[in-house]
Amino acid sequence: MKKHLETYILAILVFATVSGTAAASNSGIISIYVNNEYVFTKAPSYIDHGTAIVPLNVLQKIPGISITWNNSNKTVTIVHDKKTIQLVAGQNSAIIDSKKVDLPVASLIKNGSVMVPLRFIAEAAEAYIAWNPYERDVYVVKPTQEMIEKTKSANLAEARQATLELPTIRLLKSITQGVGSDNKYYYFPEGKSDQIFMTIGNGVEYLEAVNG
Repeated sequence: MKKHLETYILAILVFATVSGTAAASNSGIISIYVNNEYVFTKAPSYIDHGTAIVPLNVLQKIPGISITWNNSNKTVTIVHDKKTIQLVAGQNSAIIDSKKVDLPVASLIKNGSVMVPLRFIAEAAEAYIAWNPYERDVYVVKPTQEMIEKTKSANLAEARQATLELPTIRLLKSITQGVGSDNKYYYFPEGKSDQIFMTIGNGVEYLEAVNG
């Protein structure tokens, strides 16, 4: 039974990865989540040539970065730690400190909103970004160093609680909940704090903490 379960989980993960490549190439409106929080935007985010294009206010939700917009020269300036990133609307390149870097898609002004390529900026800000092709969701995750350190606590109960507080990324289809049941229960393998089985309704999800 265990062998069949492992094969089934592996098949799902492989299918999700393969399907994601094809789905990401399609244009269409998408949803953005930053550290588990849905980000509402007046202008819709969308996929262009496999890249998520989002309004500036999405970037403001990523911890540790500041953003300014210069309307006279149409330049976005993003500061993270000691790193400065500049993008000019309509140009297929950006400047990171003094180094010129090509962009997959140019930033632009669309219907009065400044739109920028999310992955490039998220990764420059040392955030992790993932695409769920089934739900058409983009996840941006950037836990604080304090959150990560708590998951390494020698106290197993504290480490488990800290793991449950980490932001989550979903790469598969959402579970259909059982009728009248929306309670979540978490189960950790013996001695583990970074692997979790979560039951909700009639479904089971497996979660794993990786580098925060």
